[in-house]
Amino acid sequence: QHIAPRPRTGEGTGVREPGVREPNRTLTGLYNTRPDWLDLAHRRLDQAVFAAYDWPPDLADDAILERLLALNGQRAAVGGGEL
Repeated sequence: QHIAPRPRTGEGTGVREPGVREPNRTLTGLYNTRPDWLDLAHRRLDQAVFAAYDWPPDLADDAILERLLALNGQRAAVGGGEL
């Protein structure tokens, strides 16, 4: 019976060994390459936010900013700017 050698920590699992640095794996690099899983996560998050605020899913960026600024102004007026 053949027993495969045990892989090194994280090898083939997508888990990195603590302390191992990957200089090319940065947040900027991740967003520049925009992998499919990240794009899907952002679309799902956008959908959840739109649904939470009862906004139509096809708002333009300018309309989103206007609504966010209005909400921020309302919160500041009600709460006195405190968190």
